[in-house]
Parts: sequence; C-alpha cells; structure tokens
Amino acid sequence: MEIGCGKGWFSNWLADRVPNVIGQDVLRYELEIGTNIFARSNLNFVLTENVIRLIKKERPDLIVLNCSLQYIDPNTNFLMKVKEALPPNCEIHIIDTPGLLFR
Repeated sequence: MEIGCGKGWFSNWLADRVPNVIGQDVLRYELEIGTNIFARSNLNFVLTENVIRLIKKERPDLIVLNCSLQYIDPNTNFLMKVKEALPPNCEIHIIDTPGLLFR
C-alpha cells in the first residue's frame, strides 16, 4: 500500500514487483490520472482520507510513504496511529529525497 500516491507512478513501479498494490490519496484528480495511465489488474487506487480504516480493512504487508509524509499535519500523530493499526509483520517504509534539504 502506498499512502499519498498522487498519480501513482511509484505504486505502478511496485505493481511490477509484488502481486497486489493499493495506491491511496486524498486528491480525486490525481487518482483519475493514475487510473488512466497505469491501468493494470494488480493496482487499485483508493480515494480516502481515512487511512487508518483502509489499513485495518486491507491488512497490507508493506506500507510506503514516498515523498508524502511532509504533507501530513505533524500534530495528528499520524505515524503513531498507523503503527497501532498495522497488521502483524507489516513494514513501513518512508522514502524521500533528503538531498533537496541541503541546497
């Protein structure tokens, strides 16, 4: 599962490597573009703001936040809530571009 997938380019990349991918975002127009560009049977896009409910429903093995964590309000304790909702043996991977911080 990719949280904050935008148009879904990374979710599409994951779908080449794992059997089933869910790309989540809160912006309908981003997901519509991704759905049109990356139409494949093992990639599903979900429009929702309730990520915790989605995690509990889908029970993913892997959650990725790829260049999306900075858009989440730090006062919401988001990562702690995600951690509490994780199924057993699920991993969280936070990916970003730290080189941009040093310009």
